[in-house]
Amino acid sequence: MDQDVLLKLERLAKLKEQGALSELEFQQQKKTLMGQSTPMPRPKSEKTTKSKSSWLKWSIIAVCSYMAIAIVIKCSENEKAIDSIAVATAEPTKSSYYTILEQTTPGNFSNYEILIDSKDSPVAQALVCAKIFKIKECENKTCNVVGLWDDERAYKLWNERSNDPLWRKKNWVFMCEHYVAEYNATVGEINIYPFMDSEYRRWGGKKKRPPTSSFDM
Repeated sequence: MDQDVLLKLERLAKLKEQGALSELEFQQQKKTLMGQSTPMPRPKSEKTTKSKSSWLKWSIIAVCSYMAIAIVIKCSENEKAIDSIAVATAEPTKSSYYTILEQTTPGNFSNYEILIDSKDSPVAQALVCAKIFKIKECENKTCNVVGLWDDERAYKLWNERSNDPLWRKKNWVFMCEHYVAEYNATVGEINIYPFMDSEYRRWGGKKKRPPTSSFDM
């Protein structure tokens, strides 16, 4: 196997670890690279040589076409996501792991509210989403605080929050239980269920934060 193929396989493995590639995408691209690096056997006849050469030619064309289409689609999705982000509340911007509900830029940094896409294991999903968000959104611009919700209604309640006792009795517990995590990109730390505090218990909250509720990112 030549050095170029080995380097490409290492890049694919890194992308997979970062969450930029799914297992299926990684295996497909790995298979393609391994197929391209396999030497062709010595032809037994001119007819066989032409047949295999033609097959290889069309296989390469098909693979290149597939990869080109995939790149175009991905670039198009990224451009649409970037175009749809506004300085204040905007139309939700979706990725395969999360949806950006809001972006605010009060200075030379941005704050975000995002909706994670799975409720099966919200804490684990929040950790994964925070890592992917850091790679995708914070590499080329300054991120400050990222709030991670697992229910869009809870996020809307946060925007509508009131000090009225009747409102808090009805909505506060639900809102706090669906604010899964808060990622502080400035210090590189994520806190799990930060709203489950004395105010949460005051309005009837019964759940407790996990024993380990803070992680370095």
